[in-house]
Amino acid sequence: MMQCYQCKNEIPEGSQECPFCQAEFPNVQILSPKEQQEFQGVTIDQGGRKEESYERPGSGRIHYRQINFNLFKSSSWLTKIVWGVVFAGLLLFAFSSLFFVAVVGAVIWLLLRIFR
Repeated sequence: MMQCYQCKNEIPEGSQECPFCQAEFPNVQILSPKEQQEFQGVTIDQGGRKEESYERPGSGRIHYRQINFNLFKSSSWLTKIVWGVVFAGLLLFAFSSLFFVAVVGAVIWLLLRIFR
């Protein structure tokens, strides 16, 4: 089974269209390493390599870099702790700023009530 990129429902492997939201899927094929070397089109490698460049006959030099943007789905506890501290700091700043504005507003309201 695979997951639809649009509605996230489980769909049968090799489907061309999602039966739930009718999203169309491009024709994607998994190639063996030998097939990758002989293939003349564009390939995407999701292996463990992070950065690589190589020479492909007739295409020139090909360089690619794999970047992971899943900041909150990271398996590292350190990353989760760092994001938690950043979020807590932002909340403390926001709440302290709101508290300051509320106190100043209360003082101004009290002064206006007294000198009316």
